[in-house]
This record gives sequence, structure tokens and C-alpha cells, in this order.
Amino acid sequence: MANRGWRSTVAGLLGFVLLGGLLTGCTVDNPTEATADAAENEVSSKDQFTQPDSTTLAQYRDARAAILNQQGIQTQLEVAQDGKPALSGVVQVSGDLLSWHGQFLLGAFPIEIVRIGDTAWISAPREYWLSYGVPEVQANEIGSKFAVFSGEQASALISFADMTVFLQSLGSSILLNDPTMIDSGDHAGALSVTVEGAQQRFQLSDSVPWFDSVQADLGEGVLSVVTLSPMQEAPIISTPTSAEVFSQQLELGRMSNNS
Repeated sequence: MANRGWRSTVAGLLGFVLLGGLLTGCTVDNPTEATADAAENEVSSKDQFTQPDSTTLAQYRDARAAILNQQGIQTQLEVAQDGKPALSGVVQVSGDLLSWHGQFLLGAFPIEIVRIGDTAWISAPREYWLSYGVPEVQANEIGSKFAVFSGEQASALISFADMTVFLQSLGSSILLNDPTMIDSGDHAGALSVTVEGAQQRFQLSDSVPWFDSVQADLGEGVLSVVTLSPMQEAPIISTPTSAEVFSQQLELGRMSNNS
């Protein structure tokens, strides 16, 4: 069983990947400084950078805009530390990006999440809820049922994999500094933007304006990869039935530090 501290660490790492400076408007490092910043990031120190041509830059911008013009998007999330899986999941996201349904494995915890608007339904095992300080009686009673949260509390609980925030920001952040091209090294062919010392890499599709994947090196051997696939039909994302929802409001005892 993963302990509370480990879960908090992974949640924090994912929060940085998905909600970091690149996606929320923090200052992005100048592309000409990307090589120096990457040198600070041990994982990417072998990469060599050049300025992409105008065609590639146009494809990059079109790929960002395409995020906002889909019937739906399926994402696959993989996070590893020192090559060992830490978190994985598959998420289907509505075309307006406001709703999604995902199933994850966070450490030893299988977790299912439905987000619609500012409300989240979360199904997780007893040990997961205990790690949040939920009273043992409630943790024993909830079983596989969904707990319901809204507003800031919901946002905090799902921040480790919130695809609404990730995709909205990815699609709208078209005015950021242009990326550099990695033309040799471990990640040759990818486009790179460096955010607060962490390299994020975008793999463009060969056939249409689209990102096949977004990767981030977070240091300390942590690598995050989000694979993006446009859906031909809108996904059906429904709220759990009343029979699937826990009738009580869970009493969370440890939210202030996401621990």
C-alpha cells in the first residue's frame, strides 16, 4: 500500500506537469536559453537545440488550436520514477473540455473519476480515503461507491490528473514563446519549451495538426507522458447513478497540504 507521503508526492508532481507554468501563464523561459536550462535538467542534458522553421512553427500553433475543435479527446497518462510506474490512466474528455471520465492506477490505488463542470465523483479503495484522513467508519462503509465533491475541494482532489485544466490551457496558450527544435540527442524530432527549469516536449503528428504526445522531465528521475488521441464521436460522460453514490459527505481530515 502506498503511504500518504508517497501519494502526496506523486500528486504534486502531476500537478506540476499538468498545471505548471506552461499551462497557466507563468513566465516561459526564452527559447534561446533552452539549452542552458536543459543542462540543469539532467534527463535532457544530451539534447541539442535549433530554431524550427516557419512551417514547423505553424504546425505547432495549429496543433494547439486543434485541441479546442474536437468531438472528444482520449488521453493516456503515464508517470514513472526511475523507470518504475508511479501513475497511469486513460481519460475520455468531452469536446468542450468541461467533462471527463477517467480510470487511474495511482500507486496501489485504483481510482475512477467523473468530472462534470465543477463537480467530481471519485471512487477509490478504503486505504486511499484513510490516507486523506477520512474516519475509518466512513472508509469502511463507502466500498466502491463514488464520493461527491464540488468547487475548490473537487479541484484539489483531482488536480493530479485534471484533464479539463490541462487541455484548456494547452489549447489556449498559443501566445507563449515559440518552442525550439530538438535536432539531436535523446529526444530528437520533438519541440521543446522549458518552464521553470523543466523541459516539456511536444511530438507533432505527421499527418494532421495535432500533438501525439506531451512529455515532461521533472527531475529526480520522474518522467510524465500524456498521449492525446482525437475521438471521432463525442464520448458519453454521465453522472453516476444514485445507487452508485455514497449517501454521506466524506469528512476529509487532510486537505490543506494535499497530504
